[in-house]
Amino acid sequence: MEVKKEDIKKEVKEKERGVLLTAWLILAFISNIYYFVNLVSDLERFREFFEEMEFYLFFTSYTLITLLAIISVIFLFLWKKWAFFSLALSYFLGAMLTVIMTPMGGYHSFVLIIFPIGILYILMKEKWEFFE
Repeated sequence: MEVKKEDIKKEVKEKERGVLLTAWLILAFISNIYYFVNLVSDLERFREFFEEMEFYLFFTSYTLITLLAIISVIFLFLWKKWAFFSLALSYFLGAMLTVIMTPMGGYHSFVLIIFPIGILYILMKEKWEFFE
């Protein structure tokens, strides 16, 4: 049986992120950096909504969650499998904190985390074997 070059090329997949996954990771990185800068620079606006103790809990929690998301996106660029789960966890914790801390509920936050994580999962599914 003779092996053709086309067959070999089809079997060998390259460790290539692709345009959509790269664009998604860049967008996630920029949006998380923007959120972090916005959070730190607008402290007075957030103080209006919370008591002193609640404010420090809110600020510390959101800062740590945002830093976790930024670190997760960086490690997704470096092909780390655990970073996907870490990013999903940070989005989930952020949504939970929004529901707990906001007076109106914020249940829409859970719907909003499904879309970015779902899109990321779809984009990573074919390349999952390359993640360590």
